[in-house]
Amino acid sequence: SLNDIENLRAIITYINDMVEQSPVKRWHSLNVTWYGGEPLINKNAISRLTPMLQELCAKHGMSYSANIITNGILLTSDNWELLKKCDVKNVQITIDGPQKTHDKSRPLKGRNNEKKNYFQILENLCLMPSGMHVTVRINTDREIADSIDELFQDFHVFGLWPMRSNQISFSTAWLRTYEEANESDLSARFSVGDFFDFQQSFRLNLVNRYNRWASQNQREQARLKWVLPEIQDECATWVSPYSLVVDPDGNIHKCWETIHEGKEAISHVSQGFKIESHQPYMDYDRSQLNEICSSCKYLPVCDKLSCSHQALKEGMPDCTPWKTKTEDSLKYQYLLMDSRPDLIIFPGHTNKVNTGHSNK
Repeated sequence: SLNDIENLRAIITYINDMVEQSPVKRWHSLNVTWYGGEPLINKNAISRLTPMLQELCAKHGMSYSANIITNGILLTSDNWELLKKCDVKNVQITIDGPQKTHDKSRPLKGRNNEKKNYFQILENLCLMPSGMHVTVRINTDREIADSIDELFQDFHVFGLWPMRSNQISFSTAWLRTYEEANESDLSARFSVGDFFDFQQSFRLNLVNRYNRWASQNQREQARLKWVLPEIQDECATWVSPYSLVVDPDGNIHKCWETIHEGKEAISHVSQGFKIESHQPYMDYDRSQLNEICSSCKYLPVCDKLSCSHQALKEGMPDCTPWKTKTEDSLKYQYLLMDSRPDLIIFPGHTNKVNTGHSNK
């Protein structure tokens, strides 16, 4: 396991070989995402591996950064300080709506199901030290969308948002349906287009709520950014030989969706870095997925092809909402800019940043 010192050393050797053997002339940074199950159950691995990774970065003149994806239940004061000590500055916590929806969709297992869940996370967020940032990810269906104001109210009562908006932000995600889950009632699921519409109303709700608070507290008003189609990149973990997922036993995967499927591992850290084992994944090409996608004019901006694993699995993924929403979205934002120039920022040039798995 990752508590095994031999596996920890093998991870360092693997990354070192990757840096030294690659044709990349200058490595600038190493970024680590601690991911579970629940990664804080094995915080020992985080505390032991972090100084080894930092030492490796110092050796090669690289900067080190880390983030964590957690359910938030174990974010005690001690664990917040541990994360800060281990250079984890960004934390993603999934909160699926207010208590009535979150506790139903994310119940605690075993005897823990009698303990606080949703409100424990909010209490733990109140303990967040300075220098940290939390993204609250909301996997959204119609039921969660209908109760989103209750979530905002709870964050306000706990003094979390908008009061600490410099440390807390929200991100909505489309609650997909996985075949292996064998879910029978899918009536609450959003279509791709309906979720796009929800995202726009969510953004407006967020800005309006912030501005009501800001006007009462002598703060500058917030403004909406334009939402525009953007060139989409493939998941870096999949297509790059220098991005990988390591499971608790040291097996190397190209996607965290396959982490529980041993046959999907491409190698083990003890076998050392071999670029050839990554070649089939480097060859992923969205334009070659199928004839329909290849001839689609929305191919470059299609976010449904960015998750390489899912796109290959489905063969013909759902179409990007831009295919049906571009005209209405641009018209709505233009009219809003005309009627409320104080509420929306005129679009400018932005540089696309590859965000890897968050594209999902």
